[in-house]
Amino acid sequence: MRKIFPIFFIILVSAYSLSAQGISRMTYFANLFGLSFDTRQEIPQRELSIIYFILDNTEEYHIHCMRGEEQNQVFVNTDGTVVVLDKHNNPVTNYNRGTIRIARKNDPIGHFILDTQPWINFGVDSSDPTTIEERLEAYLKDVQNAIFVFLFHRKNDPIKQISYSDLDQVDKEVCHFFYQMLFNKSYKIQLTDENIARMHKSPNLWAKYCHQIFNLFF
Repeated sequence: MRKIFPIFFIILVSAYSLSAQGISRMTYFANLFGLSFDTRQEIPQRELSIIYFILDNTEEYHIHCMRGEEQNQVFVNTDGTVVVLDKHNNPVTNYNRGTIRIARKNDPIGHFILDTQPWINFGVDSSDPTTIEERLEAYLKDVQNAIFVFLFHRKNDPIKQISYSDLDQVDKEVCHFFYQMLFNKSYKIQLTDENIARMHKSPNLWAKYCHQIFNLFF
């Protein structure tokens, strides 16, 4: 864990001064992992639409199955409360339990900044024994599954086209964070149309692409 050993301490010490310094929460979160962005630079529509698709298809399985738990089921009530049941249909009440979704329904970008990112930082509450490393790794596994859906389960269905100019400032910051995650210039394997076609013939290439994402953070 070369990048995030001191992160929790830094979050606690520095979060109070973000507003005074004019630093947004998302910018600070990205900086913790050595990532930076400039929202004045537009993300191309192709890449932006892929980011939106992956965010919209990131199912919350691994983040509710940490530390060896398996087959937990996640249900979201109409009021936003998240209920997690174990494989015997008993409510999960430990660190894998559900909380309350703040973001409005069908807003995957808002869900990340309002619900997921605070959970990665702090867990479900102050007594959560899991580490930021564990939570981030679990979330990246769910993102990896969404990438798999994008690559292999879409069946050439068109994805929703997103325009950068239609996003507000916070949404732009979230999308830039995922642009760095999914389309980082340092990757040897880029998510180009040519490589996507190659991944269909060699799923191993998909695994190598995803490995780059984990290496970006760990």
